[in-house]
Amino acid sequence: MKPPALALALSSLLASCQRYQPAAPWSPPEEQEDGSIDAHTINSNDVLQGDSRDASDATAAAPRARRCVTHALPPEDLGASPTDTGGMAIAFSGRSWGVAWTERVDGEDAVYWVSISENGRRMDTPVRVTERGYRGRHPALVWAGDQWMIVSSSGSARYDELWVQRLNERGVAVSRARRLTSRDRHDRFPAIARTPAGTYVLAWSTEIEPRKHRVMAVRLGAWGQQLAPPIDLVERTARISDVAVTARASEVIVSWSSMRSTTFAIEGVRLDPVTQSTAGVARIVVAPHALADRPPHAAVANTGGQLTFAWEQWLHGASGIRLAHFGRRLGGDFSPIAIEDEGATLQSPSIATLDESTVILAAQRAVGELDHAVMLETRTTDDRPLGPRIRVRGHEGVAERPLLSVGNTAVAVLSRGPRGLALHRVPLVECPSDGR
Repeated sequence: MKPPALALALSSLLASCQRYQPAAPWSPPEEQEDGSIDAHTINSNDVLQGDSRDASDATAAAPRARRCVTHALPPEDLGASPTDTGGMAIAFSGRSWGVAWTERVDGEDAVYWVSISENGRRMDTPVRVTERGYRGRHPALVWAGDQWMIVSSSGSARYDELWVQRLNERGVAVSRARRLTSRDRHDRFPAIARTPAGTYVLAWSTEIEPRKHRVMAVRLGAWGQQLAPPIDLVERTARISDVAVTARASEVIVSWSSMRSTTFAIEGVRLDPVTQSTAGVARIVVAPHALADRPPHAAVANTGGQLTFAWEQWLHGASGIRLAHFGRRLGGDFSPIAIEDEGATLQSPSIATLDESTVILAAQRAVGELDHAVMLETRTTDDRPLGPRIRVRGHEGVAERPLLSVGNTAVAVLSRGPRGLALHRVPLVECPSDGR
């Protein structure tokens, strides 16, 4: 047989053997107890190579290592002239960060929005959210699955109403702004969160008379439409601020801060997101406060089965941060954890959840009048620090009033400085093995 014929015969025999090899047994996807297929066993941030079932099994078998913050990258400039009292907000969509803030333009406060990519860089030109002729302050921001929902305190006359504006991921308005509240009071400090049912709970502070303040809440649909009449949660004679909405499995916690004379309080109420029924107001934290003209700031994070509150406490001319964890019961006897920095004052806390047992804490760290930076620390919910503290310095070494938002691979730190609003991207890395 000639060599070409022999080669052809051998190749045919090899292909025949490969064609008739038995196929590897196939296993169907695992089902949950309710019969639905678990689609969340694969980390969407990982690059899948080969069979996705192998990646799923590997992810399920290996517990995810704790992550800690590391050095901060140079800041990205956002707004040039943000107002001190206008407020700002930040949220993560799963692909990018959205940032909303109040900026003074031609003598008028207006709410602006911009998108920040995961590498910490601005993706588009900032977009004005509030219309001209309408002042805009105190923006609240939430990602609604396929669009941004921005709620702001706005108005063209004496009173402040709440308006909702929807933008797509690139900042293009989906529809005109919708007014949510009436025109006979001052509605401020809105906070909004998505419930597990796919609806939204919006809460805010309203001033009806000079010494009559209320916390109100309303349920919204996926398009920002009102699903039920607003309800009153509490009425106080003290000014109410730092309103927060935290959604859990079957309930929503609405919390707020108030100050009377030299006493500072954090209160909260459980709200059924469907019936809007409440179980009464709980006094969560009561703490002394030595500055009657400066209300302290507070923040809250949902850490799985419990809530973690952080607040600033001014005593004897110095300020430190206090942390406390609460389970099903809000309030009662507890021992707050003191977060201090020798030789510096800590104020304006912000807190975000990394996982059900780890949080990121940020605070403004001030040494004198000129040295204002942001202190970042990773902590476990059993009050153990992970890794070293790091400092985030903005332009000219100044970064104030931080806000946090956790992305896939980094934490965004939003702060104010001499050149306006800036965003620092702080990468997340695996924590040291010794937990320090």
